[in-house]
Amino acid sequence: MRWCMVRGPMRYERETVPDVYYTQGDNVVRHRLLWDGAGELTVKRRRSRKETTNREEIDLTFTDKVRASDVTAFLGATGWKRVLSLFKDDVHIFWFDLPKGGQVNVAFYAVERLNYRTQKRDRRMQFIEVEVEKGSRYNEKESRAIFEEWRSAIDEAFPLGSPMTLSLFEIYTGRKYKSASLHRG
Repeated sequence: MRWCMVRGPMRYERETVPDVYYTQGDNVVRHRLLWDGAGELTVKRRRSRKETTNREEIDLTFTDKVRASDVTAFLGATGWKRVLSLFKDDVHIFWFDLPKGGQVNVAFYAVERLNYRTQKRDRRMQFIEVEVEKGSRYNEKESRAIFEEWRSAIDEAFPLGSPMTLSLFEIYTGRKYKSASLHRG
């Protein structure tokens, strides 16, 4: 937290969020349950088979009129199967302004999986994550350079080793997201 604070974040949030993943064939959707409303659905697809730093990510945020139970019922009625529930605890997110109107965020958190058999949490892991925010005014090459700059600074302060090449879904299920390039046009 100190490392982030000395860099002068423009915004900070602390939260705890449960994420429930559903599959239908090779398709995966994440339902992020927010404490005030139905949350959002997210679809992620890889743009590279080697890493996940540049991926397609589409969010669908619900209005206040939609309840989480409505989303769960809809997913079940349309053939989606719940395969994974993760709890991101004590999530600390720091946003930093970039030149040209963009933002980068740094988050750190712990994750546990809900073991459906025992109904207890297990497989606790901790992560530090860096993202150039969606909607930032940077092309892919510029975004990659910003990401690498922040990743290098974090790695210098906290020797973590190589960046992860898998998403949380992929880590906890052993299944990879589909490639976005296979579904264009």
